[in-house]
Amino acid sequence: MGARVVLATALAASAVVALPSTAAAKGRVESVRVCGPRACVTVASDRRAALLLLVRPAGVASTPRPSPFYRVEVASEARGEAREAFFYVPAAAALRPAAGPGLAGPSLRQWLAVTPEAAARYRALVRGLAPFPAPRLAAVRVGGRTVVEGAGTYLRLFDLPSAGAGSRRLAFPLPIDLRAERPSPWTGGPEDLSFSARTGYLARGGEVVRVPEGLLDDLRAGRALAPGVKRGGPPGWAIQAAA
Repeated sequence: MGARVVLATALAASAVVALPSTAAAKGRVESVRVCGPRACVTVASDRRAALLLLVRPAGVASTPRPSPFYRVEVASEARGEAREAFFYVPAAAALRPAAGPGLAGPSLRQWLAVTPEAAARYRALVRGLAPFPAPRLAAVRVGGRTVVEGAGTYLRLFDLPSAGAGSRRLAFPLPIDLRAERPSPWTGGPEDLSFSARTGYLARGGEVVRVPEGLLDDLRAGRALAPGVKRGGPPGWAIQAAA
């Protein structure tokens, strides 16, 4: 996927502090459960630090390319059971809070890197546990238009490199709602991506991305994205077709 720029804005920094575990703030952490589509593995420990290791971020991560993932649930005891959900992407060693009440905005669903120790712990936990597959898009809602045929081409937007921070580049943003059969780290939120038809920038999980002109024309028109469009940068680099 190449090097990505990791953002260090004040908003991202506050997300790192706020998102390690709201369940933990509500009461004593009881367990962490890591799930694939057919089975789960539960980690229970008297050592709170051993459980929080799995969901405590080491910093803000850039948005990874869609790939297999797991669902992580943190259970705590506070006036009954509270449960908080994350997604974990092994290929990127990154977490993202699952969409839900109180986490509707994309800025609160920041991508978070885990520590090397946590990544090693996840590798041990999921050995033999099949992950959820990378999402396959059934439809995409772009502004007021719906794309069904060729919806999967919108996954190419995750191949574009970050342009760094710059919320001012997103004048009059339009939402891009990615719809898949099941929620994933990249889909299932009320506003998975957004772009500015005026400036040509796209917001993606806390990052800002410069959209090449060919793709921008398709976004503005609300249609499937054309293949093989090159980005600005080193010659010969092309967006890979979605699987």
